[in-house]
Amino acid sequence: MGVRKWILFDDKGAEALRQYKYVGVDNSLTYKYALSPLAEYVVQTCIPRWMAPNLITLLGLLFPLISLCIFACYSPHFRTEPPAWTFFFNAFALFAYQTLDNMDGKQARRTQSSNALGMVFDHGCDAINAGIGAINLLVVLGLMSSGMWEPFLVLSAVATPFLPFYVATWEEYYVGALILPVVNGPAEGVLLGVMFSLISGLCGSAWWGKEHASLLALDWLPVTRPGEAVGWFSLVSIVLTCLCQIGNVLLLQHRKGRSIVQPLLDLLPFAALAGGASLLIATEHELLIEAPLLTLGTIAAIFVEQVVSLMLAHMTHSLYVPYHRTLLPAFLLFVALVSLESWEALKGRALSAERLWTLWHAHFLVVFAYTALYLVLIVAELSRVLEVRPFRIKDRGGAPEGKATAVNGRMKMQ
Repeated sequence: MGVRKWILFDDKGAEALRQYKYVGVDNSLTYKYALSPLAEYVVQTCIPRWMAPNLITLLGLLFPLISLCIFACYSPHFRTEPPAWTFFFNAFALFAYQTLDNMDGKQARRTQSSNALGMVFDHGCDAINAGIGAINLLVVLGLMSSGMWEPFLVLSAVATPFLPFYVATWEEYYVGALILPVVNGPAEGVLLGVMFSLISGLCGSAWWGKEHASLLALDWLPVTRPGEAVGWFSLVSIVLTCLCQIGNVLLLQHRKGRSIVQPLLDLLPFAALAGGASLLIATEHELLIEAPLLTLGTIAAIFVEQVVSLMLAHMTHSLYVPYHRTLLPAFLLFVALVSLESWEALKGRALSAERLWTLWHAHFLVVFAYTALYLVLIVAELSRVLEVRPFRIKDRGGAPEGKATAVNGRMKMQ
């Protein structure tokens, strides 16, 4: 029995990565007629050929990350409103990220540097940005302030980037193509975030919590605040989109004569994460109120590992194992936290703040460290398999363009 060359996949998986072809379709009219031409123009006029597509992707991720750091500096617990200019910067950061995210694939085609590493790198950065975007959205809409705090609204803000992202990746795993609908998160969703940020910059984030009697004041849906309208609109939109994607996969499985049980089981990791996050927000919300970055950062780290694992399984033509390692320490530490608090409650006393935060910091450090090391290992392994460097363009010597396919839309592989 030979020595295994790779940690994350076998030789068949490595060969699948070398032969990987991205197939995607973006049906967004906004992308087709505005965002894509803009990205193409910037690439052709401003980006040198020596710049690696992954460097463009990483540069784009820095903008929302800087915006998050600014929000955290002015309002560590997100309960006080930061200066107006921070919202304007967040609007710029979102648009810059969107534009650079559209540019990386175009630069890859331009420099003939398309490969599977770029696809994973791009997808991983998008997943990280989903976590950053969820936190920034809480600040933009003022949902952490006392006047707007409602578990439903916080859950809606967190679910808006996470739920459609995971389900779209899951659909790609089974269908073999990333299919974005006419209205989708990477195009219209980001632009809505830009608009929300501009409104907060002009009117203040407190505007989202003010009563407006004429705002969707329906008997069965009593929405009188703009923040509530955003929450309901986001929730309904993403649920309908995800139901369509789930239906596509189940219909395809039925047509191929395959069981629909396994695809549904593959949704369980995210369901477990969503359930844990919902329980945390609904019953242990002092953790979110006192340390929003720590709490949401933990949720985001688990989410990133889940979607990247699913994407890697798709690219290596391997079986996705939904019950993987990240959820185990997260689940055990969460159970320990809840059990300890319940035990203290039975004894007629509250869990001390010191013990609570010790457990929660340990929870965050374990999950974050594992996810970070996992992502670094993926980049290192793919670099070895493909014999490329993540931030340098390999000299192809006039070789034909990379094996990437775009169907009526964007090509994201690099």
